[in-house]
Parts: sequence; structure tokens; C-alpha cells
Amino acid sequence: RIQKYILFMSSESSTRLEGRIPDMSPLEYPVGTIQISVSNLEPFTQYCAVLVFENNGGLRSPESKRECIVTPQTTPGKPQNFRMHSHSSSTVALSWKTPLQRFGVVTTFHILYWEGEDDTPKGMEMKPEGQEQIDFVLSGLKANTYYRIQVRAVNSAGAGEPSQTVAFTTDEGLPGPVGQLTNISRTSTSIELQWQIPQQQNGDIISFIVQCEMNQTLSKDISTMQTQKPKMLPPTVLELSVRNLMPASLYQCSVRAATKIGTGETALLKVWTHPEALSPPLSPDISKVTENSVTLKLYE
Repeated sequence: RIQKYILFMSSESSTRLEGRIPDMSPLEYPVGTIQISVSNLEPFTQYCAVLVFENNGGLRSPESKRECIVTPQTTPGKPQNFRMHSHSSSTVALSWKTPLQRFGVVTTFHILYWEGEDDTPKGMEMKPEGQEQIDFVLSGLKANTYYRIQVRAVNSAGAGEPSQTVAFTTDEGLPGPVGQLTNISRTSTSIELQWQIPQQQNGDIISFIVQCEMNQTLSKDISTMQTQKPKMLPPTVLELSVRNLMPASLYQCSVRAATKIGTGETALLKVWTHPEALSPPLSPDISKVTENSVTLKLYE
């Protein structure tokens, strides 16, 4: 008489991406069992089962037909050894390994990064193309900015656990152009300029460099023309009066901000100086007078 059923299950390493796991211990069920549920299986793994029965004499029947199934994929574990190797003002070099528990075929990695104290991350995808070790350079970052980065593996079941978080601050870079460069006043020999700090500072502004160069002049007296040397101003000064210029002349003025990395983009402005005020003529000499006329001698 049949006393019990014995279920033998084993995993097949040929379809399991993470490698073979030990065969399961035999499971015994009493006579009358019509349905068996086996739990604690590994995702994305092929299992094969055979069933035998044993009678009250301890004798076993031949094995049933072998039946095999593959458990569904589920989201993968976290990537391994996520590290930052180096960074610049706009890039960071990262590396990681595919998850130990992939639970499917990893098709994509999501790289998520938070800028400053933002709560909402930006992200991008990369496809591993089968390699275990991933080396990746994330570009397009802002200079002198704090970032946090995570990586997630993705299979057909979705995105898995995030890696550990890597945090760093990008290097300083060259600043952008100063804002709103304007001429606020001018005379025949001076131009007064005003500007605002760059919208993209990309570091600590250490100075402003200002220069005005003459492009053309309507003045006839160019013997007094002086070459304008660049002027370096501290970062708190946002205006300058450039003096000793030629009257009735067109000057191209430039302002550049600088960080410890170097000078940034140039903001340009063209300004005419006023013409020189005319001097009054010399008084004429009266050279001849008659009863109905006068003759004057004029001087240039």
C-alpha cells in the first residue's frame, strides 16, 4: 500500500546566470495529497522535478516523467563595488560590477544623480553589452557643484536595488561672461562701465579684468593717444571709469571674470567718447574804422 509521495527537485545550472545552487532535499507528502506548492525558489532559475511513491514496505516506485520549469525574472540586486575614480569640473569617472543576484538578464543600468540639495534626480541609461566590470564617464556636470550618484541594474522585471551613494564636488572651472555690461556715463576722455557678476561663476571669483581699446577716431590730434592697459579689479568692484581716452573715438571695452583656474568668457561693449568741446575764437583786432565801416583782423 502507498504510504507517501517523495518529490525530488534540482536546479539546472545551464539556464541559471548566477551559477549552480545545491540540489534541494527530497520533500515528502502523505497519501491523498493532490497539490504540492514548493516555496523559497530562486528567480530566473530552471528547476526539474520527479515524483516517486513509497509503500509501507519501504519500497519505491520508478521515477515519474521529469518535468522542468523556469521561475520568472524579478528585479536584480544592487550593483557591486560602485566607486568614483576621478572627477574634473564637468566629468566624473565611475566603475561598478554587475549585481551578484541578477535574477534575469541585466539589459541596462540607470545612473541617477542629484545636483546640490535637489530632491529630484537627473538620470541617464547605459547598456552593459555583457561585460561584468563597468567603467563609465558621466559628463555635462556643472563646475564647483556638489553631486550624489547612484546606479541601478535593470532587467525585464524592472529596476533593482540602488547601489551605495557616491558624493563629491566637481572642480572649479572658468567662469561665464559677466552680466549686463553697460555704459552708465561718458565724457570726451572717459567711459564709465558697470556690470554684474557672472550667472555661471563656476568657482570663487577672484578678480575682474577690464580693458578699452580704440577702434577708430574722428579726432585729428592723435599725438596724445595713450595705450590702455588692462586693469585688474577685486571681485567686489562692479564698475570702473576708464580715463585718458581720445575724444570722438570708438572704444571696444571688454570685461572678464577670473577664478583660480583662469579667466572666463569676454563680455564686449562698444562706446563712443564725446567730441571735444570747441574753444572760443580769439578776439579780433580792429585794424581800420571809417565813418560807415570797420575792418577786423581775425585769428585762427
